Amino acid sequence: MVLFLNGMPLLTAELKNPPTGQTVEDAVHQYRTDRESHAPLFAPGRCAAHFAVDPELVRMTTHLTGQRWATCTVACSYWR
Repeated sequence: MVLFLNGMPLLTAELKNPPTGQTVEDAVHQYRTDRESHAPLFAPGRCAAHFAVDPELVRMTTHLTGQRWATCTVACSYWR
């Protein structure tokens, strides 16, 4: 998913759903292996942040650098 503001990409997100067997770690793996870090959308400075998200955890990075994932991890709580 990509959030655009006035036609400029602001952030990207890989959204995962545990009932389908996918978690935040699958999203991070997808960013690391399936996304070309040199593609214009993922180039440094193009988007402010990239998020890996599932209902319980969010991981965020500002630079996609292939296998490295410089990250901030936040545990989520939500109302059911």
